[in-house]
Amino acid sequence: ISLASQSRLQSIYNKLIKDYEGKLLLKDKPIISSTSLNIQSLDQLDKNTLGYQYAHYMNSNHFNPDERSTVRFISHENPTIEADLAYIMYRYRQVHDFWHVLSGLPPSILGEIGLKWFELKVTGLPVCLLSGLVGPVRLSFEDQKILLTKLLPWVY
Repeated sequence: ISLASQSRLQSIYNKLIKDYEGKLLLKDKPIISSTSLNIQSLDQLDKNTLGYQYAHYMNSNHFNPDERSTVRFISHENPTIEADLAYIMYRYRQVHDFWHVLSGLPPSILGEIGLKWFELKVTGLPVCLLSGLVGPVRLSFEDQKILLTKLLPWVY
């Protein structure tokens, strides 16, 4: 992991430990998985709920919350903080699909790049900036126009 990412994760960690719910998150380290979320039950909720919309998004795209890989290559002199930093990065990966649901951005190349700019705004993680800058080379001219005229103004 780069020094920039390590520094940003440390900054997020510092904010979390100053917040009651942030401390609980780091203490309990809940994960989003098919065990912790029953997608079939969420799919039975009212259509105007986040739970239903998440289940619908996951089912219609054939995604599984267990598909997020664990984080490696995080180092810190304090093993407890190292585990917390790895969890923060893992949690960032886990909430990605929720951000798709909340933003309405599809899991397309354009949607992913737009979401990376949103994630950069929220987290400040350099990986988001890299994806946001390099990803558009894969876009058609029309999609680049949408990114520049609609998605980036929406984020910023």
